[in-house]
Amino acid sequence: MIVDTVNKSSAIYSVMKQPDQVIFLDANILIPPSRDEHSFDTDKYISFFLEPLFNTFSNLSLHMAVKEEILNNKINRFLDKKISRNPCMLRVYNDKCLSDIEQALRNTFESEIRNYSYFSPELNSKKDLGEVKTLSFMATKGYKYFVSNDSSCIAILKSKNKFNDCSIICMYELIYLLSVIYPKETEYLRKLYKFLYYLTPNEKRKNPCWSEYMDKMKVLYSKLIIKPKIQP
Repeated sequence: MIVDTVNKSSAIYSVMKQPDQVIFLDANILIPPSRDEHSFDTDKYISFFLEPLFNTFSNLSLHMAVKEEILNNKINRFLDKKISRNPCMLRVYNDKCLSDIEQALRNTFESEIRNYSYFSPELNSKKDLGEVKTLSFMATKGYKYFVSNDSSCIAILKSKNKFNDCSIICMYELIYLLSVIYPKETEYLRKLYKFLYYLTPNEKRKNPCWSEYMDKMKVLYSKLIIKPKIQP
């Protein structure tokens, strides 16, 4: 995946100015990443990435189809605690809450979104199921922001189509924001960035190294006021 350090994201400006907006999460944001049988430690991923993420944005949300994709027990326990907190720190939505008219609209959106994915009930393929269900629900209800590290989702939401009311927030954008807000987690976030975007020779040709990435993102979002949080 190419890290875009040239084009500003209006979604980033919006959610940082108003962090209580509804933001839907993809499973690939919640599950520790793995590549070639190497994966990030779950406990550290929770401590250094997920906890800061939940402490930054107060209205994070999931579609039930995404929740059901998560098989990591530690992550599920973490999410269940966020769901049961008072006030709630994670909201889970499903299609049962839709009216008959909304269900019909959702079905229309889903049939179109499926054209951009690998999800196919006819072929018994559930790949991209969570993303398709989430985007269909978001488009129906008018929710705007979806966080994902899935290239097909990014392509859908960055293309000029009827889903343009929904905007993508990429993992590398979150890594930048959290590294500025939580400077003590920078070293972990640097490793996460390298693991996701700067590991292979091809990625090193296409994407900036950490220091260059941080410098470019700082320039790109120079007008965005980000206050670091005081950490013990």
